[in-house]
Amino acid sequence: MIGTCEWTKEGAKRCTMISTPKIQKFPQDMADYEDDSFRLVCEGYQLGRKGELVPAILQAYGRDPQSLPRLFRGAFAFALYDMQQGRLTVVNDLLSKKPIFYFSSAERLIFSTSFLELADELKAREIPLTPDELGLAMMTRHGVFFDDVTYVREISYLKPYGWLQGTRALETRFLPVPERKPVSGMDALLKEMDARFGRAVRLEYLLNADENYPQYATLSAGMDSKSVFLYAYQQGFQNDVCFTYAQSGSMDMAVPQQIAADYGCKHFFFSLDNGDVIKERERIIPLNEAQMEYCGTTGVQSFLSFMDTSKAGVVHTGLGGGEIMG
Repeated sequence: MIGTCEWTKEGAKRCTMISTPKIQKFPQDMADYEDDSFRLVCEGYQLGRKGELVPAILQAYGRDPQSLPRLFRGAFAFALYDMQQGRLTVVNDLLSKKPIFYFSSAERLIFSTSFLELADELKAREIPLTPDELGLAMMTRHGVFFDDVTYVREISYLKPYGWLQGTRALETRFLPVPERKPVSGMDALLKEMDARFGRAVRLEYLLNADENYPQYATLSAGMDSKSVFLYAYQQGFQNDVCFTYAQSGSMDMAVPQQIAADYGCKHFFFSLDNGDVIKERERIIPLNEAQMEYCGTTGVQSFLSFMDTSKAGVVHTGLGGGEIMG
């Protein structure tokens, strides 16, 4: 998705939004809609949503525009232009799993779910891009953006719990982080965490099950991916295929193989010994937009190159890797 909007004394004008999804696995979770009052573009997917997407967004907006950031869960982004009020609202999921990048000036806002797409748009408008040393250092060392900083000073990153809204000028708004609820004792805390994690895994697996997509999962690296794999069985799901990427002969190879054997899951192993991920960097960088996404830079890319991705929905890669589509 890429969009532009100009700020005037009468409100937001000449707002254009173009849907540019790279992957279209869950069409019911996407929208490209326009009537006499609204223009709406939505990409990504929502977990556990019921009913039609467009009416849900428009009705929530009509009740309270401030409610939109909390409307869904999942990995999604949508932009809603209210033609009558001259108001633009840009929202993504609260954790920014579906990122939004934006350029803001006194005259206009240009935004996109793709860093490279936005950078190309700014270049086409002859807007100079200046490398941001802090952003480059944070991504290189830690694999994440710091605050709203990106690779260049002209492009900002919408932080988690943030959203954009504007009429005569851009307002970057933030929802308060939920207060921690008091828990009586460690046992109660662990029980609550267990229940929440189980619900999250169930929603993620239901997304594939509802569309008859197979369940692909990784067992690589930390306990997060292994936990998702095991919780799925507790929730009554069967993993169809699992995969691991690690050094040959390491415990990171042996343990996942044993887990897969114990649960009767077909298992594929991808070796990191030869450094193919470095050799393939020119092909991988456009896919993950040079972001240090663990699931997008090593074995998942090899796995998806090997499998028939036309049959894949969400690939389960744990908490650190998140999940990816198709």
